[in-house]
Amino acid sequence: VSIKRNAPVWTLAFNPCKTEAVHVVAVGCWDQTLSFYQLSGIQLGKDRKLNYDPCSVSYFDDGKYLIVGGSNRKVTLYSKDGIHLCPLVDADDWCWASKGHPTLPFVASGTNNGTISVNHLRFAPTNGLYHDRFAFTEGMTDVVVQHLVSEQKVRIKSRDYVK
Repeated sequence: VSIKRNAPVWTLAFNPCKTEAVHVVAVGCWDQTLSFYQLSGIQLGKDRKLNYDPCSVSYFDDGKYLIVGGSNRKVTLYSKDGIHLCPLVDADDWCWASKGHPTLPFVASGTNNGTISVNHLRFAPTNGLYHDRFAFTEGMTDVVVQHLVSEQKVRIKSRDYVK
């Protein structure tokens, strides 16, 4: 299988999640895009425009999230589908390397000027109560609404960062 991009492919990573039905490789390309492919070479979704050159891509939290470092002098958290969630690190120079700890909520990054930083991530849950309904975020992009009496749940997939 061969995939042809229109600019240099600078970074890529396989999703380590063992429960996903499809094996996915995330590709950071210097046309300022992030894209996803199956092992067969079929692209999943469309290219995600980043507005910077990605220098490092790595999966985090068993493949639930992507960490992308780049020419924008930041390390940024994305969903596994490439949805922008939030910046993790603001640096003084390009972020050439970024990696999440395999079991703990830590992210390490390295920049062009030789700075290495390790950051502890804390994701505060967002929730609310209205009469007999309780709503909470799940995976930073979905909202689950639970009826407290019947315990029925409904998931609302927003495909965006829920604050």
